[in-house]
This record gives sequence, C-alpha cells and structure tokens, in this order.
Amino acid sequence: MTKKDIFKALTYHKRVEILITIYEAELKETFTYSLQIAKNIDCHSEYTQKIIRRLEDAGLVDIGKKEGRIRVVSLTNKGKKVAEEIMEIKRLLKDNRWR
Repeated sequence: MTKKDIFKALTYHKRVEILITIYEAELKETFTYSLQIAKNIDCHSEYTQKIIRRLEDAGLVDIGKKEGRIRVVSLTNKGKKVAEEIMEIKRLLKDNRWR
C-alpha cells in the first residue's frame, strides 16, 4: 500500500468520519460494525459498506469474520496512526495553535 493509496482513501470526508468513528469506539473498548457506523455518520448503510471496503483496500481497516449478521470493523495499526494524526489536526484547529 502506497501513500498515494492512503491519500485517495481519505479524500472524502465520510471516509475520515468513518475512521474517527471506529477510532473513538476502540478508545471506549467497544466493537463497531457498518450499520452502527452508518448511523453515526448519517449515511446509507450500503454506501458506508462500500467506503469501509475502500478503507480496507487501503490497509486502514480490517473487516472481521461474520458474527451472526454483523461483521466487526476495526482499525489496523496503520489506520490507528492515521486516525490519531487526524485527531491531532482537529485539536490543533480547535485550539487555534496552528496560527
């Protein structure tokens, strides 16, 4: 996976929202799945699943084995690092330390 692939995966804000949703769930030590993510980001579940697959192709998320009717979605190590960087950027912008 190249840096270009990761950048392409994060071009749209919904993709970033998905990464942050998973990141925040993992901080709370809870599992998350595509329908739950779709509700959190106010997006159709089919589109959310498509985005999650793209994030998986970029090596940022892992789609677990099916458990009943759901598949748990988690961040890879690379996905966690990217999410942490995004959260830091959000903090910097919020605190106006970037001026």
